[in-house]
Amino acid sequence: MIKYNDNGLDYHMALYGLIGNRKEQARIKLLLDDYMRQSSFCLQFDYRVLGQQMGVLRVKLDNSASAVWERRQSHKQDWRSENLTITWTETAPEAIIFEAERGTSVTGEIGLDNVVLISGPCTDDKTIIF
Repeated sequence: MIKYNDNGLDYHMALYGLIGNRKEQARIKLLLDDYMRQSSFCLQFDYRVLGQQMGVLRVKLDNSASAVWERRQSHKQDWRSENLTITWTETAPEAIIFEAERGTSVTGEIGLDNVVLISGPCTDDKTIIF
């Protein structure tokens, strides 16, 4: 679902507590071009997980069974930013998958915005090697 941002300037992707069933998932798949698959890259994005028991936001790589990052609840209700350096030792991923999974709450929201890929490692680094 697309939601208008609180700042009134743009939109973001959102999963709401009021709509859908428990454990329901929403996914966004970001395909990586050949250039991004040649070496490590920085994945930057903004997120928020509002409400207790709202659910979880995960970042997965298409060639890995486990999540490389996840959050169950934001520390505050405002948007948070994350920078992840993605690197690998064998096969490069072909896609990044953002996965939101509903929890038991009927209020709240999981939001994702401003996804950016930058060649090379992040400057404030949280390196993910798989």
